[in-house]
Amino acid sequence: MKTKLPLIPTIFTIAAIIVLLTFGTWQVQRLVWKKNLVAQIAEKVALAPIELPDNIDIESIKYQRILLEGHFLHDKEIHLFTGPHKMNGESGYNIFTPLETKNGKVVLVDRGWVPAKQKQSANRPETLIEGEVALIGMLHAGEHQGRFTPDNDIEKNLWFWIDIPAIAGFTGKQLDNVYVRALDTDGVENILPVAGKATIELRNDHLQYAIIWYSFAVILLIIYIIYIRGLGFRCQVSGKKTDN
Repeated sequence: MKTKLPLIPTIFTIAAIIVLLTFGTWQVQRLVWKKNLVAQIAEKVALAPIELPDNIDIESIKYQRILLEGHFLHDKEIHLFTGPHKMNGESGYNIFTPLETKNGKVVLVDRGWVPAKQKQSANRPETLIEGEVALIGMLHAGEHQGRFTPDNDIEKNLWFWIDIPAIAGFTGKQLDNVYVRALDTDGVENILPVAGKATIELRNDHLQYAIIWYSFAVILLIIYIIYIRGLGFRCQVSGKKTDN
């Protein structure tokens, strides 16, 4: 059997299918990685809270619940714009306040969300807790600026990403490159700032993307077959004829 396929369309189709299958397989690998990460986080969240160590190894205790005791430095709070995140249809800010522990260490705490109209502390005096407090939070590493994330406007105390070194300069306090996200351990709602939940929500669209890439590969193969048939491709069989 001797066949002859159109060279350029065939090469293009094979190359494109290989690329699409590669993308799909990469998404499957990312799916497995994401599931393992979610399982690891869930395991850490389930552990009993620990006191924040003096020497912080962020990778070993990241996402683990932390017990903090000390007093807030309310005059040093910063305002992180939460962008598209809204609560009851209203945009707002997360309030980050340094907390000084009993041994003098200062830790940045994400106390939670407040509506935009109550960004300034003067508009929410009930949130300015005085004296010693105890809270449970989750340890996070400082952030890196995203490609499309605006620059922080330090003079206006308007932040778009958590730049710990810049926050340390703004507050005048020595800070490790971590912060503690306060958790709503009592399940009480509508108390400002609205603390976070003891969960980490990670976007996981890898299965959908894998299906899309694999589907594109199948669709391209079908188009190629239809194209070949449209050209009137026929298999040519060569051989000797035999007489009866």
